[in-house]
Amino acid sequence: MFELKKMGLEKEILKVIEEMGHTGVTAGQIARILGKSRESISHYLWILSKSGKVERISKNLWVLKSSIGVKDDPFNIPFDRFMELSLEEHRGLQENAYNVCKPLLMEAFNRRGARHVVICDSKILYETKDPVDISAELILELLRKLQKPCYVFTSEDMVEESPWFPLNAKDYYPTVRIHLGTYGWGNERVFGEGQRVDADFDTGNPFYKIFDDALGRKFLKHPEAYEVRLGRHIGFAYRFYVRKVKIGVKDVNGVRRCLETLARFVLSWEKSPLCLANPNRQGFLGRDLMLQLPLRLELDPIEKKTVLKLV
Repeated sequence: MFELKKMGLEKEILKVIEEMGHTGVTAGQIARILGKSRESISHYLWILSKSGKVERISKNLWVLKSSIGVKDDPFNIPFDRFMELSLEEHRGLQENAYNVCKPLLMEAFNRRGARHVVICDSKILYETKDPVDISAELILELLRKLQKPCYVFTSEDMVEESPWFPLNAKDYYPTVRIHLGTYGWGNERVFGEGQRVDADFDTGNPFYKIFDDALGRKFLKHPEAYEVRLGRHIGFAYRFYVRKVKIGVKDVNGVRRCLETLARFVLSWEKSPLCLANPNRQGFLGRDLMLQLPLRLELDPIEKKTVLKLV
């Protein structure tokens, strides 16, 4: 079945996996085909996975990292396979789905005022004008009901100001220091174990709470590929998932208060449009934080700091 040439074992393994295709192959099967021990094959699979050449699609099955991409029909992937996609595989399919359905999406966003849209079978399955992000639970419910691939898209972020250029030595972006924890934590745990974040505060941004995925992965459940949505910020695309979090604020008098809310966590943060205005940005908060806690903010341009006071 396989015409093996004199090549390194790694290349032989990659050739076997490539010929097996999307269905995947186990370490034991590769070992039998190549006449090698299962232990040695498992060792090389581990090396290849670390180098980004192969990945698991289930507990035992391996495929090439690039076995699904933008050339594949995003709506013709077997459902079981779709639910096991890697984030990178999902990215290519999601981008393809966007290109295929762009006229439908633009009509929903620009004419009907939709904020979030779910696409299935090249058609709009669900749309809402609610600015609150669609929950991961609703996405999973739709997927299980239809047993078909679905993709989630959001409209352009509502930013009521002109985009900033990268900051220079004479310009500063105001920040708010928060503590970021997971939904369900007690207040003391949020301040004791949560991530301290100096998030950029933007009064021109109505309600977003957006953070670097690297922050979320320290204490939140890692995303499944089907949870990832495609959004746009100042005209550029970015990919994110949504989690329930708890945000804590400590004011100038030492008073502490927490807010439970939904937040976005952006993949490939440094390369996303969220970092165009400030390459050192850790997070991005809109003005509704003031109303939800509530708190007063005093921006001090002389000391270059933000003074918080809970009310």
